[in-house]
Amino acid sequence: MTPVSPVSTRPWVPGMCWLYCRRTGVPVVWLGAVSSSGIQAPMYGCEQCVAELDHMVWQYAAALDTR
Repeated sequence: MTPVSPVSTRPWVPGMCWLYCRRTGVPVVWLGAVSSSGIQAPMYGCEQCVAELDHMVWQYAAALDTR
């Protein structure tokens, strides 16, 4: 079963990916706020990077199930 991410219901807008690739001018989706050094900013990710992040989260969850 493939999980359905809440990201899939959010609008995709042209922008910069804040995740791994840092490409600009690509469709990105808002992932949430990120805090760093006491400052908050909106975090966006492209489809490929969001898929990689989603994969890593599911791998983490699967590892928790084996404990």
